[in-house]
Amino acid sequence: MYNKVGIIGLGLIGGSLAKAFRARTDVKKIVAMNRNEDVLIIAKQEGVIDEYTTTIDNTFEGCDIIFICTPVDKICWYAEKLVPFIDKNCVITDVGSTKETIYNDIEKLKDNFLFIGGHPMTGSEKFRYQASKEHLFENAYYILTPANNVPKEKVIELKETVEKIGAISVIIS
Repeated sequence: MYNKVGIIGLGLIGGSLAKAFRARTDVKKIVAMNRNEDVLIIAKQEGVIDEYTTTIDNTFEGCDIIFICTPVDKICWYAEKLVPFIDKNCVITDVGSTKETIYNDIEKLKDNFLFIGGHPMTGSEKFRYQASKEHLFENAYYILTPANNVPKEKVIELKETVEKIGAISVIIS
């Protein structure tokens, strides 16, 4: 299991991930980044996250895994900004619905971290952290698409984690 989890984008999906990790796993530390500090303050007051930032910085040092929960067109931008702060064994994953463009862009960064694409098949008509729920992932399919260079044990670890938060994991190329 992960010691330190990072979440970029603390909206509906990112906030729900943080709440589920806090309630259902033994993750020791959850750090988050969001452009708007108001939701970060609330999440910290609720005890959902341990530390936060409004920019990509050394808050993410030592993360075992980082979930990028932003619009698809920003995922690779954030992944690139993380490179100075993470080590090569850090897993970067996303929650974007499409993967071809992401994988094409991530290819140039593949020596800097391990990438496992992700797509939880859940959501709501509501948005922002205030709409997030610990149980959002229950019985929802959570698609994982590991890059070729990712060790099998890292894929299994993420698979088991999404199952702990109630999701049904599906691994595809």
